[in-house]
Amino acid sequence: MAPMLPETETQISRARAIGRVAATAVLVGLAYYVGAKVGLVLRLPPATSSVVWQPNSILTATLLPSPPPRWWP
Repeated sequence: MAPMLPETETQISRARAIGRVAATAVLVGLAYYVGAKVGLVLRLPPATSSVVWQPNSILTATLLPSPPPRWWP
């Protein structure tokens, strides 16, 4: 078995960046889900659409400060 080489600073910082992006994606997904549930509660009984739809504002507020190359197509 070959000896394990220590990770370089670049590999460590790349792993941290990937972890940060993944954590952000999970948190935004959870917030989107909760916002959708709240939006469905706030709809008027005869209508199928909601008066206030929070998930789009949550997604927009997350994407605006992030650089466009990180946005998924």
